[in-house]
Amino acid sequence: MPLPKTLAILFLGLAAAQAIEIRNYSPARHDRFVTGENGTQPNPGAYYVSSRYTGLGYATAGVDGRQFALVTPQHVLFARHFAPANGTNIRFLNVSGEAFDRTTTASTNVPNGSGGVADVLIVKLNAALPTEQGITPFPYLNLATEAQYNNTVLTVFGQTRRAGRGRISAFSDFSDDNIDTTRSYTFLYSNLAGNQDDSYLVSGDSGSPSFALVNNRPALVGLHLAAGLAFGSRVSTDSFVPQYAPAINTILASEGYQLIPAYPATASLTAEISNPPLRQAKPADLELTITNSSPNTATNPRLNLLFPTNAIPSSITAPGWIIENPSPGDYRLRIATLGGNTAATATIKYASVPVLDEIPIQATHGSDGSPAISQNFDLPVAETFASFVSDLPLKGELDDPDLDGISNLLEYAFGGNPGANSNLAEGGHPLAPQTSRENGLTFTYSRRTDAAARGLTYETEFSGNLENESWGTSPPLGASVSAAPFDPDVPGFENVTVIIPANGRMFVRVKVTLAEHSP
Repeated sequence: MPLPKTLAILFLGLAAAQAIEIRNYSPARHDRFVTGENGTQPNPGAYYVSSRYTGLGYATAGVDGRQFALVTPQHVLFARHFAPANGTNIRFLNVSGEAFDRTTTASTNVPNGSGGVADVLIVKLNAALPTEQGITPFPYLNLATEAQYNNTVLTVFGQTRRAGRGRISAFSDFSDDNIDTTRSYTFLYSNLAGNQDDSYLVSGDSGSPSFALVNNRPALVGLHLAAGLAFGSRVSTDSFVPQYAPAINTILASEGYQLIPAYPATASLTAEISNPPLRQAKPADLELTITNSSPNTATNPRLNLLFPTNAIPSSITAPGWIIENPSPGDYRLRIATLGGNTAATATIKYASVPVLDEIPIQATHGSDGSPAISQNFDLPVAETFASFVSDLPLKGELDDPDLDGISNLLEYAFGGNPGANSNLAEGGHPLAPQTSRENGLTFTYSRRTDAAARGLTYETEFSGNLENESWGTSPPLGASVSAAPFDPDVPGFENVTVIIPANGRMFVRVKVTLAEHSP
């Protein structure tokens, strides 16, 4: 119903003695903190369970104890007609009493839908609050129709850090010489009788919030707008925040946020990472795809990526997403919404893949309507010639830094160590090809089983006279070339055996070339 014509409206006021009035006020029952106005520990006796309100910050300067409802990690909502000045310090406390101070940096008006602005203000803080340390933004109460909000029981906070009770009684459009049309609701306080926690607003309470309880979690409903008297009752008026949720979300979207609905639509998010051949010391792009397989739009989808310090990528990009990098290897991605049955892609770029056997990536994703799920991806990485010689003083294919007569390329091909003067390869087998003259000529050498992936080519060549132009890959009559695992096995290598019958003079060699491929 409309507000009575006899209602006297009180807007502003900073008098320290004036703040929300509660019928049977008791510090043990109504104060947020155990030591009153300057306390830092949640009051365990508060009837509304004060530990649920870590997202409720308060101004610390002078007598100004206004309380601000956190709706994203970096935004609070407040009354436009009582706007805080930029630089106002707001303090938030987690359940352990640890304080997190933030200052206001900018404010944005919210359109009222009829050419003006509502008495709702989005206030940005200088830095995001650490949700992982127990500072939790509030959802807003999103019901299907305005009528469903009638009789909603409210927890009402005011200028002082205490709370009482209210119950929505009616809705109307509110306007004044200083306030454009704003959708509002009222809650009444009878001077005759009522609940012990019933409360009403007084001068100085403007902008502080009212909440409903949804599944034991406070949900924002309104911001204090006005107070007055009507027919022996005290009438308190709040701006109706859910009315302006679409307009608020439009503003917040540019920063990757949306208001959190108390009743979010169910979403279903999954994450996958492409697994191209990763090769040490070579560039690579990994594509991480996050998919919402639900028909519902996911609000506030988020993706956290963790990399060990020895596998941090050169960059991560994701069109439309906000990407933050609070510490080495920790990437946090967010976007306002992800439509139903749609996907988004983030590109993880390595200018040079680390010299590791695998790259471990932990991906945690979630949204308002889907739980946080962690997935671990262990992406195998292949060795390359570039990584094989990365620690050597001489890195060329034909260089021989250990002076053992075997070049870096042949060490790489046959499983040697180019930094150690040794004639043994992996598994203790001879590094250089071996020959024997039993029943002809037997020629053996080690070959990598993943030679093709590495760009290595081993060619067995034959010659009858050692002249350069005489070498060819066609074996002589009766010759055979075979490959088999070593016994005992040498992982990553096989033993190639060339047998040439004793029917004349013949020379044999193995020619190794390298043509590393791009990833």
